[in-house]
Amino acid sequence: MNEQIIPGSKMMKVTGILMIISGALSIISSLVVKGATTLLLLLSAAYEPGGDLEKASGKIGSAYTIFILLGIVVLAVGIIATVQAKKPVNPIAVIVLCALVVILTIVANIVLGTGVSAATAAGVEGLNPVSSIIISIISSAVLPILCVIGSLKKKKALNL
Repeated sequence: MNEQIIPGSKMMKVTGILMIISGALSIISSLVVKGATTLLLLLSAAYEPGGDLEKASGKIGSAYTIFILLGIVVLAVGIIATVQAKKPVNPIAVIVLCALVVILTIVANIVLGTGVSAATAAGVEGLNPVSSIIISIISSAVLPILCVIGSLKKKKALNL
């Protein structure tokens, strides 16, 4: 029995699998980086209880909390996209969730940028938030955008 392949379903499946992998790695790395960054800022020579560096540490911690949430959402979107890839169902949920991933990425990077800027203003040297934030937003948006493209191809093929 030869099963007909719906256009866009392979793209959804591949990007879904890649999103599962990147979501899991994002959760793990965000937990590690959140702890390490907080520890390093607290051990910094510029640290004073209630001072600017403590506020910066809070902002950076908040950003990594959003990155952990983002990793969970990416993992969930990857699972949903992979499961829905071969099913002849409307992929609108995948499209909406991919948009959510891009929005969360932008929000997390803005919060991280304000925390890094505050840490730099408080005396921590060697941080360059602008270039890393731009690279992070662009690289984090690639898989969701590819998944949306696959979903739209599938939606068009199903005439939905």
